[in-house]
Amino acid sequence: MRRLFSFSIIIVAISLAFTLTACEKEGTTEKAGKKVDNLIEKTKETANNAVDETKEAAEKAKKKAEDEVNY
Repeated sequence: MRRLFSFSIIIVAISLAFTLTACEKEGTTEKAGKKVDNLIEKTKETANNAVDETKEAAEKAKKKAEDEVNY
């Protein structure tokens, strides 16, 4: 029983080593995927910034309009 357990651990370790070795090299598809991911993230940040700036401008315009009406 103990021998079977040791053998199983060795097989798992070897399998893990082969899996990690196979994942080391990054192909063109992975590189392109990373570029797309980065582009999407930058686009989200830009959109969020635009939304925030628009909200701020709308709040300023609302305040200015309220001030004009209350003047």
